[in-house]
Amino acid sequence: LSNGNLIEKIKEKNGLLKWHYKMTKPQASYLIMLGIGQYDILEKISENGTPLNLWYYPDWENRVPYTYYLSKEMFDYFEKEIDVPYPWNSYSQIPVQDFMYGAMENTTATLFGDFYFIDSVGFNDRNYVYVNAHELAHQWFGNDVTSITSSHHWLQESFATYYGYMVENEFFGKDYFDNTRRKAKKQALKAALNDNYPIACSYSGTARKYPKGAMILDMLKHVVGEKEYRKSIKHYLQKHAYQNVDSEDLLIAFH
Repeated sequence: LSNGNLIEKIKEKNGLLKWHYKMTKPQASYLIMLGIGQYDILEKISENGTPLNLWYYPDWENRVPYTYYLSKEMFDYFEKEIDVPYPWNSYSQIPVQDFMYGAMENTTATLFGDFYFIDSVGFNDRNYVYVNAHELAHQWFGNDVTSITSSHHWLQESFATYYGYMVENEFFGKDYFDNTRRKAKKQALKAALNDNYPIACSYSGTARKYPKGAMILDMLKHVVGEKEYRKSIKHYLQKHAYQNVDSEDLLIAFH
């Protein structure tokens, strides 16, 4: 698996296969990926016709329904909520071994640690739903529109975190969402005991770029109203599609 569309598989003279993938739109270089191994694929189609390819280890097929729970539903939800079509031609997800983080939102091809590939019992302890939603949101916030420097990295992580929370609100209910917000605020307040960096700063730290930034977006929606919030985000994404941005661009979109 790699970024973009699989154009062709070419059999070389030495018997090996050459896999040719191609991107049709610009992407940031840090989002390039290669996934190599023995996999099967569960193929689905979103409401707008986007191919959704859910990769899995062949001997873990029984875990697929629990790991990829709500994958199609959250894809369709984001297209309606963000009101900007998915900016790429396909979307794949693939588990990998010994990944040092939770997941990575490579353009069109998210990878995640196979410790998230759980069965019905493991689902109750640690499931992939939020991480799944977070990485999918990055396809708009971070991959389609990319921060120009690390100081503005919150434009990616805060948005992906907040839209991940919104998926939980949509499918798990307001009580679940409110408990997530409570924990997010606790993390932000704890970080403030050490220093007072703003979220738009390369030294701001995880608690600010993820949960605090997400709560700022929630606050912003409350202040301007949901209708104006959604219009502004749509304008921001459409104006800067496949480009680099900074925090001023978001402010101007709201103005």
